[in-house]
Amino acid sequence: MIKGINLRLLRNAELLQFLDYIIRAVENGNPTALKLDAKLLALKNIYETLDALFKLPQDSLLTNDLQELDARRDLAISGISKLIEAYLNHFDPSFVSAAKLLERNLTMYGSQIYNMNYQAESATLSKIVIDWETEEPLKDAVTLLALNDWKDELSKSNNGFITRYAERNQEYSRETLDKIKEKRIDTYDAFYALRDLITSHATIDSSIVGYQELIREFNSYIDTY
Repeated sequence: MIKGINLRLLRNAELLQFLDYIIRAVENGNPTALKLDAKLLALKNIYETLDALFKLPQDSLLTNDLQELDARRDLAISGISKLIEAYLNHFDPSFVSAAKLLERNLTMYGSQIYNMNYQAESATLSKIVIDWETEEPLKDAVTLLALNDWKDELSKSNNGFITRYAERNQEYSRETLDKIKEKRIDTYDAFYALRDLITSHATIDSSIVGYQELIREFNSYIDTY
């Protein structure tokens, strides 16, 4: 059984990231064989429309500044990932253990974070910085691997981007904001329809492994969010 989740409680970035994970999970689970194509397509179409509403228009005076900050944070998270990867081959076992700990933390938030949409990347990088500044094992690992300067650069560039992006959002028209609200509601309906279809098929034929795997993946993401 798929657990319940109130999507209305998720912020825009969290909603987009959650749905991205859900769509990928279904796509990787052979939706045609599981008879989920129609509901998946409906969710994807609405998701893409909602995501597009948050794409940065190129005519904004803040665009260049935002692009520079986005490039900075992309370089920071990419550099951190490469340094951690290098430390996995360190001759000192304590450095390897620290690198593995940080690698697991990053993996939890998905691969290629720098390719996420603006909102999702902002939320993800903020969570990583919080983890590394509040969880003692992660703090110790960051210190041991001398990654505090990298972590600070990631935080500074990401917070700068968030601030500039908030300023850019003030340029949105009321019409755009209304569309976002409307598409969020459509997204809820599409997700719940897909979820209920998976649950129905799993109940009718519990022997099909694909449905059970999707249920486990859905519940894993729901627990996270």
